[in-house]
Parts: sequence; C-alpha cells; structure tokens
Amino acid sequence: MKGGRSPTVGDVSSAIRAAGLASKDARIAQTNHNLGMLSPQKRMSAERFARTLASEEVTLIHRALCGDLVIPDFKAFTDTCTGMFEDCRDDRGGSVASYIPQLARVDPELYALGVCTVDGQVFSVGDDRESFCVQSTCKPITYALALELHGRDAVHRHVGREPSGQSFNEITLNSRGLPHNPMINAGAIMCSSLIDPQAPQADRFDRLMGLWRDMAGGASLSFNNAVYLSEKETADRNFALAYFMREQQAFPPDTHLANTLDFYFQCCSISLTIRDMSVIAATLANGGVCP
Repeated sequence: MKGGRSPTVGDVSSAIRAAGLASKDARIAQTNHNLGMLSPQKRMSAERFARTLASEEVTLIHRALCGDLVIPDFKAFTDTCTGMFEDCRDDRGGSVASYIPQLARVDPELYALGVCTVDGQVFSVGDDRESFCVQSTCKPITYALALELHGRDAVHRHVGREPSGQSFNEITLNSRGLPHNPMINAGAIMCSSLIDPQAPQADRFDRLMGLWRDMAGGASLSFNNAVYLSEKETADRNFALAYFMREQQAFPPDTHLANTLDFYFQCCSISLTIRDMSVIAATLANGGVCP
C-alpha cells in the first residue's frame, strides 16, 4: 500500500474478488465469514490477516493474491472478455430454436457470457442471472454418467464414437447398427437407456440432477416443465430414432422405450444460468473435479 500503510479489510476482500474467487466460493467460505465480521475500513497487518484466514484456506488465498492462479491477471482477462462481449452485442443474426414450440418463445434479446477456470476463477456478464434450458448440452453429462456407471467398453457396445457426417437428429446408424456417437440425438437416447434403467423414473432423474448440481458446485438448478411437455408432445423424430434403434437391436435387453425417451426429454429440460454452466464446463476441463 502507498506509504507502507496496511491494507483495509475492504482492500483484501476486493483483491480476492479481483483474482476471480467468488464471494460464495465454498473453498473460502470461512475466510469470507471472518472478514465479514470486521469493518471494511479496518486496517490489518499481514500477521493479523493470516490469523483471520481459515487455516485450510490459506494456500488458495495466498495463490490468488500472489497472481499464482491459472489466469494471473484476471482483471485484464475479464476486461478483454467484456470488450469482446460488447463488440458482439449488436450482432442479431440467427434465430432462436423453433423445433420445440416452447423454445421459440424465448426472448431473443437475452445475452450473456460466463467463464470459469480450472482454478475456480469465475466471471460472468450480461443476462447472467437468467436461466436457460440445457437442451443438447445435456449430452456430455448423460454420457459421462453412463461411463461412470458401466465403463467405456460396456457403453460403447451400444453407441459408437465417430462423427456421423449427418444432422444431429438424422435417422441413421453406423455400420454396426448403432448410433454414431453420444453427442447426437440417437446416441444421447442410447446413453439415457443405460442410466439406472430398472429404477423408478423419479430416482433416475434425481441421480442425474445430483450430478449436475455437484458439477456446478452445489448450485440450485431447476427444471423447466413447460419445455419438457412441449418437447414430449413434438418428439416424432426422437420416437422414430428410438424405434429404429430397437429394430436394429441396439438397446440393452429389456429396455423400456417410453421410459427411456421420457428420461431423455427430462435431461434436456434442466435449467441453469450461464454462470452455472461455466462451472460445469470447468469441471469437465478439470478431469471431473469441480474447481
């Protein structure tokens, strides 16, 4: 500090936030609580500051304040992100999805950007508190859960792993009579069939939602029932894909087709914010460990 003066509590809290660690970050919850018990104007020496920290949180905060996280100058990084965000604000090309009636009603003016690093540095801007339906971005999570439950070899007895070269909902299978990969509709339906198929539907969905919440750092995610019902009522192509796969005997034995499709539609109807989704992306980037 200028003149050798000790920083205030407010200065320290601001520096932690500037490094990208959110005020609600569970890893520094006790430290934030301890700092919150003090006046923001109170000055504190390095020794006093160290005593104020929760002992198990010292290393992370020390790294943040010393610029030792994966993005050292997080403010410069977020300034760049904000600049790009504003540069693109007036681009109104494209249109909202209309293949499900409820999605066609989404406000096309909603616009947000979210970032989370593998060290848990978070940033978001724009309509970052608005929830949106995950739709096809559920596919990597459904695939990951199927892999966790059954292992790679068992999962890939029912779904391939190569590009299809076709549209995401094309009625086509690979040369083995399987969906080409888990990231197209046929493959995601197949992965859905592998998740606790004998359990009650509610338990299956609870398990999946639990995984989403864990990957989002305990965020309060929601479920868009209107989108779920709208998708279910207009799912002719997905029903056709499922029956085509059953004809080819691609599903595991005793697969309940209606329950599988219903579960898949539920997976697509999970809702969250851009900030939550950025944390989930960071969890995948961090080898499955939520930062």
